[in-house]
Amino acid sequence: MEDVKNNMENNKEVKYVVLINASGIAFIHTLTPELARTEVTDERDKDALGRREITVTEYKEAGESVIEIVNPVQISTTPWGVLRVIFTLKHLDVEIKHSEQQIEEETYRMIQKAILTSLGFMILCVGTVLMLSIKILTPLIQLTHSAEKLSKGDFTQIIDIKQKDEVGILTESVNKMVRDLSEIIRKNISTSKILSEGTWDQTASLGETSALLKDISSTARQN
Repeated sequence: MEDVKNNMENNKEVKYVVLINASGIAFIHTLTPELARTEVTDERDKDALGRREITVTEYKEAGESVIEIVNPVQISTTPWGVLRVIFTLKHLDVEIKHSEQQIEEETYRMIQKAILTSLGFMILCVGTVLMLSIKILTPLIQLTHSAEKLSKGDFTQIIDIKQKDEVGILTESVNKMVRDLSEIIRKNISTSKILSEGTWDQTASLGETSALLKDISSTARQN
């Protein structure tokens, strides 16, 4: 009995203890000490007397969740009675609430971290797309402007794009086409100039020939 009382005092989880002999007399009742040495009348006490092995039961008592452990007591091989130990779940509930709070805080931190990571990833993706767009669209815009000037007869445009991709290949092709066209036009201008000079020389020669013919004709008339 002293061991039971000492263990109960040193264990905060124990709500109360009831020690009942086989005749139904309570030797210890820490919840209601005045019931000691009296016959038990509580239904749970009576039900515990019928237990022949250790049982664990969870139920609510006075609105509080408790766990009851019923341990049959024997002296040698003779049943003596039962020991009911009722544990309160108050401290456990506090720990559970504390754990739930920690879980909620950790979940909130994880969600926050996931949101920040997603936001950073989105910013990185947008930046990458923007850089690629600038890298691709800027040369295409220059090529478009060059094509417009070529259509207007300006063959002096050389696009300065130093890329090794498809856009760079296209730019080099356009530049080569512009250089070829410029060379063709230069040759045509040179040829036209030569033809013009030749035509002028031929015209001057024809003029001289015509004057000579006039002189011959005049001399012939005089003769």
